Amino acid sequence: MGSACCSKVRVCAYDEIFSEKGRLSEDGALAKTLFCDISRQLRIPAAIASVDASNCYDRIAHAIASLVFTAFGVSANASKTMLSAIQKIKFFLRTAYGDSDKCAQSTVEVRTQGLCQGNCAAPAGWAVISIAILGSHKKKGHGAHFLCPISELKTDLAAIL
Repeated sequence: MGSACCSKVRVCAYDEIFSEKGRLSEDGALAKTLFCDISRQLRIPAAIASVDASNCYDRIAHAIASLVFTAFGVSANASKTMLSAIQKIKFFLRTAYGDSDKCAQSTVEVRTQGLCQGNCAAPAGWAVISIAILGSHKKKGHGAHFLCPISELKTDLAAIL
């Protein structure tokens, strides 16, 4: 069973994260299948939510992102620079007929949020935010708790990411 840690060498050691070096997406599919098999054999009610995070980059609040980035060792200047640039960006519509004359942008009352599609930092940003969400779920005790009857090895599984 992995333990959570925040260091510059290894950011996360959760068993739920399958996007680490040396792990495959097939490993995550196998973990899901084994979870279902165990719950069926033990006749324990269980549920799986297959969540499509297609708009995940656009749903990230900058205040939360800034806190999570800082917790994972990103400098305050780097985080502030990226997030303030996103808040000040102007969005133009581009079609085969050319670019639009008008743009969409932040107002004083409502600032643009999210990490934006196409931002090279967005996948890593979403990963660390997912790790923070997963950590809070595990801290509250959510998820499945497994105990191997032979070796008495214990493990918890709150998600498959």
